[in-house]
Amino acid sequence: MRRFFDSFAGRVLAVCGAVLAVLLAASLYLHDKLQSHAAERGTAEIVSERLTSVIEALAAAPQAERLSIAAALTAPDLEIHWGQEPLSIPAGTSIGTLRPVRADRLAEETAELRSLSGGIDSEHGVLRWIGIQARLRDGTWVDARLATVSLLAAADMAFHAYVGAVALALLLLAGLAAQAIV
Repeated sequence: MRRFFDSFAGRVLAVCGAVLAVLLAASLYLHDKLQSHAAERGTAEIVSERLTSVIEALAAAPQAERLSIAAALTAPDLEIHWGQEPLSIPAGTSIGTLRPVRADRLAEETAELRSLSGGIDSEHGVLRWIGIQARLRDGTWVDARLATVSLLAAADMAFHAYVGAVALALLLLAGLAAQAIV
């Protein structure tokens, strides 16, 4: 093996491999950054829209029906509560001012809005849930918490494996070409 890398073909292959490795590393880094940024922006819009829709639905309903509507809208990834008091906020929760997609429409229906986020998953470095607390004009509260899911994790693994396989094939072809040239 050492003899091969001392040959002209081995040196050509080593240079091609180094160039390919730098090109792939830079491309993967840029791809991951751009994809992550786009996914975060898209996820924020989807979450905001979904939580805003919950508040609008409950605010438009008569009080007698709100509890059953909250139960009907609850899903495995979405927890909704309606009541006279807001739910207690778990320790470690970040509280901020929400700027939903339709903030102007929510301003007509709510007296107060709080955005909540919490539960960083230390293993994957992602947020576990995001939520909203809204005090409606009649003084009742809507609490909605949406579990977050990283849709990119599985896709990234598959993409990186695919790029690695293509790089290995290109390196093999470069080695055969260098051998043929020599």
